[in-house]
Amino acid sequence: MWLYERLLGPGSVLTAEAEEWKGLRKCFNPGFAPKHPVTPLPAIMDKVGQFLRNLDRQNTNDEAFRLDELCSSLKLSIISAMTMGMEFGAQLDKKHQNEFVQFHRELTANYKSGSSSNRSKRSQCTFCVQKADNLDSNILDQTCDQLKSLLSAGHDTTSIVLQWTFCELSLAPHILKTIWDELDETFWGEELINHMYYMSAVIKEILRLYPPSGSARYMSPGSEFTRGPRNCIGQELLILKARVIVACAVRRYDFAKVGPGVVVLDNQRNLKLNDRGQYEVESPLYNTMQVTAKPVDGMRMRVSTVGHVGGVTP
Repeated sequence: MWLYERLLGPGSVLTAEAEEWKGLRKCFNPGFAPKHPVTPLPAIMDKVGQFLRNLDRQNTNDEAFRLDELCSSLKLSIISAMTMGMEFGAQLDKKHQNEFVQFHRELTANYKSGSSSNRSKRSQCTFCVQKADNLDSNILDQTCDQLKSLLSAGHDTTSIVLQWTFCELSLAPHILKTIWDELDETFWGEELINHMYYMSAVIKEILRLYPPSGSARYMSPGSEFTRGPRNCIGQELLILKARVIVACAVRRYDFAKVGPGVVVLDNQRNLKLNDRGQYEVESPLYNTMQVTAKPVDGMRMRVSTVGHVGGVTP
């Protein structure tokens, strides 16, 4: 756990224990209450539009690119808007990005390289300070740790889920077809977002196959992602975001893996299906630990305009 303390700080809700953790979790619970599952939907849709425009540019270039960079920028954009109500331009080119985005990426890069940064930054997070009588140095330090936790853990997990979802759907045409059919039957709207049952099942299966925390199993109950006293506070929000983003993207683009995980072609340049209805690949793609478990090559992809037409245009 000390590895995460180094990145997030000693006062993070992810690293705190006992009564300290209980108090921090209580502060955040209202913001992630399941009874308000679609409250952030407008903010999510606003950021997804820029994500699709970035994919449009990759489609025009017809070159391989790292999908992890686009997914991470998208999720950082959503999380920063939801946690601080501010736009940092995370999905724009570097010269138009806010300094905070550069700082966040520098912090993560320093952790990966084993170095430490001398820079410091103080920000205010409403859920941490709303019950404080005085904004002393301890409150501000704790708020900074919580903000780093939300930005790092929140955007990293969803980015990984998106990358593997697009990859697996590109290899399983029968599953992708079922998702298309479900989307054709779903009228877009807040009240029906949660009716994407098959989509939700696919995303949860991706989480099972490629857990961001790695594949280690623990003896103590409740340590995993899904259930227990320390379950992921943002898991319902994660599923909501992933449903919306995947629904918009798969109706518009075909994804094709490059490098590890590339599909096998027969002598007639046709794709080869295995007995599970999935396209065969030349070599398997795998995760490596980069703070969290991520695709080894950054999920290098090509995109093209999707051949499926129908339903509601995202």
